[in-house]
Amino acid sequence: MRSDPDDTTIRRTVEVGRLDTLDLRQQLEAAGIGLNERAQLLFEDERYVASESPRQIETVELELRDLGLVDGGTTAEVHRAAIDGGLAICPLEVAPYLRMQWIDQAEGRWVVVSSPLTAGGPEVPTGFYLRRVDGRLWLRGYFASSDYIWPADERVVFCAGGEET
Repeated sequence: MRSDPDDTTIRRTVEVGRLDTLDLRQQLEAAGIGLNERAQLLFEDERYVASESPRQIETVELELRDLGLVDGGTTAEVHRAAIDGGLAICPLEVAPYLRMQWIDQAEGRWVVVSSPLTAGGPEVPTGFYLRRVDGRLWLRGYFASSDYIWPADERVVFCAGGEET
């Protein structure tokens, strides 16, 4: 990660695991957070696992170029650069909790990098991203194939620590 004054890296502590999937979705709706169809597919998948007990996770928000990927990279390269940089791939449930807690997000999007649901196939989204559009907060699902090239200026969220949390 960069340490110069232009560094855009932000750390946050996110509490996850307080709610089951249904309650979490109801909380998102009550907060006026929009979900796209892909986000709903992720929540409905039986492999989406909600933690049974609360825990705190430190997240790190940065651009891929901050990890040395000045030309961007494939999903595998992004994961490897993060792990080599002392970061971890986020559990899928981090994104909905981060969305509820990060209400002052600037306009734009941040991809919460997580391991896709195993054996999901092409019909199951890869993960979540957070977006603010015209002042409205969104939790959206996305697809990214293994050969997708992520741009260097992609804003991403990882977990602090080595291997997947």
